[in-house]
Amino acid sequence: MHTRSLACAILLCLAPAALAAPAAPRDRSLDGRLRDSARAVAKHARARGASPVEVRGRVQEVMIANLKVERARQEHAAMKKAGLDVPYREVHAFVEREFEAFVKGFARPSGWDELSAGRQFAIFFKAAKQGFASERTFPSNFAALDPSGKAQVARCFAGNCSLKAAPGELEKWLRLTGGAKAAPKRPLSSFEQLLATSAGGAKAAPKTYYGAETAKAIENFKITDQKVPHDLIVAVAEIKAAAAIANMRTGRLDRKLGGAIVKAAREIKAGRFADQFVTDPIQGGAGTSVNMNVNEVIAARASELLAGKIDTKLVHANDHVNMAQSTNDVYPTAARLAAYRRLKSLLGSYELLVKELEAKGTEYAGLPKPGRTHLEDAVPIMLGREFKAYAAVLKRDIRDIKVAMKGLTSVNLGGTAVGTALNAEPAYVKNVAKVLGNISGVPLHRTRDLVDGTQNIDAMTRAHATLKVSSSNLIKICNDLRMMNSGPRAGLGEITLPEMQKGSSIMPGKVNPVIAEVMNQVSYQVQGNDVTVNLVAQNGQFELNQMEPVMVHNLLGSIQILDRGARTLAEKAIRGLKANDEACLRGARQMLGLATALVPRLGYDRSAQLAKTALKTGKSLQELVVENGDLGAAEAARLLDPARMARGGVLK
Repeated sequence: MHTRSLACAILLCLAPAALAAPAAPRDRSLDGRLRDSARAVAKHARARGASPVEVRGRVQEVMIANLKVERARQEHAAMKKAGLDVPYREVHAFVEREFEAFVKGFARPSGWDELSAGRQFAIFFKAAKQGFASERTFPSNFAALDPSGKAQVARCFAGNCSLKAAPGELEKWLRLTGGAKAAPKRPLSSFEQLLATSAGGAKAAPKTYYGAETAKAIENFKITDQKVPHDLIVAVAEIKAAAAIANMRTGRLDRKLGGAIVKAAREIKAGRFADQFVTDPIQGGAGTSVNMNVNEVIAARASELLAGKIDTKLVHANDHVNMAQSTNDVYPTAARLAAYRRLKSLLGSYELLVKELEAKGTEYAGLPKPGRTHLEDAVPIMLGREFKAYAAVLKRDIRDIKVAMKGLTSVNLGGTAVGTALNAEPAYVKNVAKVLGNISGVPLHRTRDLVDGTQNIDAMTRAHATLKVSSSNLIKICNDLRMMNSGPRAGLGEITLPEMQKGSSIMPGKVNPVIAEVMNQVSYQVQGNDVTVNLVAQNGQFELNQMEPVMVHNLLGSIQILDRGARTLAEKAIRGLKANDEACLRGARQMLGLATALVPRLGYDRSAQLAKTALKTGKSLQELVVENGDLGAAEAARLLDPARMARGGVLK
């Protein structure tokens, strides 16, 4: 049960009694503190005009929060007693994870669903207080344990297992916990590292290079369960290297420190320390958490290169790595650089798709099929012409993407906080974008107006708009493919897309056009992302668009899925596509649109009359014009030839 849903129930059971109770002497027990807190919160909420339901929900949330605080205080005090200097915030973060584990493992009694919401919360809260807060404590004799005992404690904490041992009961505790548990895949906090490294016999925990600001971001932004993409991190690292070089040239940055920063940034670009970049892509602060994550890792690694150990004072994340920079010029520049590279990859996939479509256009250049408008018969068209048209519209998309890429090469690096270049040397401002261009291999240049470049993100908005238009084109293409592929017996059946997998778990022999379907879904996602991008573009205030992270998340995501989708469509659908000649020819010969070729010879009215008669009788137009004496057999065959009609012109 989710803690919030549990916290939205209490006053139906617990809270009425608690809130209605008469004043009593102050009780400093856990129950007393929780009760006092609940009363204070309820009183404050009522004073602000909250409804009874809102009051109850708020009281429950506070009771849960206070329970976690009590638990964290207990653990923190026990650790201090054991001689461990662990920051309280890290203990509280551990308690948050432990509470999540408790919620997942909470055993509901029989008849749970029939209980009232208030009763459910009462039972849950009592169980949480007893099993989560009261009975489990950090072993206060930790410092006196032998290495194997310390190892068990460290591994248990790393694996989020229950600690249920009072001081002096280690054997009982080991039996209850079942021994050592595997460490999680997530990076260990410095709290867990301290436990593991002080455990003697325990395996050393992975080294953490990021620092306090990144740790705060981890706790503050638990949004998507995703991490900032590696290519965006690489772009930020390249900016740090470029800034260090430019600052060394001005003489502002010590060359020894600058060289270490450049080397650390190059290591990140090469793929090292990927597990140290742990922030969520959707975050408040306009990308500050991304910038500081990279600053901290580079500072730690640079100091390690210089001194053999991490020393955040030797190389400072802000003073040295972030010198003459602000998140407000670093993050937008990195976003443009990452988007440019992804668009370049997208061009490769689009060019492959165009190549495959043009190949089909050539292969089926002489195969007539029914042309359709409004999903109704029109006049014959060559199947190859349709594929050539698909290729043509994608060629225009390629052209537009190249234009968008050019717009992304103008960056505001050097503008610092609001585009005024505060705290940056003029020589640095002049050269840093050029240095970054040399490092990245992307033809970057400093935007003419750095204030404009810091305020506005229209280049990225325009780039995504190009993707939206292209996704619309792809939707149209894939819809056509799916309809032409429909059947195989009760549909159009004009083409056969490659069989990729079973189409049904119940219907034997069914095959679905899954590649065209996934390309459609990719395109729908891009269309939805464009709404977010436009909302972000509209809602920046004054000197900065602080909502940029979600735009970058959607822009980079759209490019990536279009890139993969277009390549998948080319390789798994278009390349192996086969035309069904018989179905195409049969449909072309039977379609009533053939009457259009009779108009120059017989006139519109007579041709329309013949078409209606053909529909009513089921006879072909060629049969009717010969039977009625409108045309001779040879002339009728010549005028009503679908292949001749598909080539266009006036038939004589």
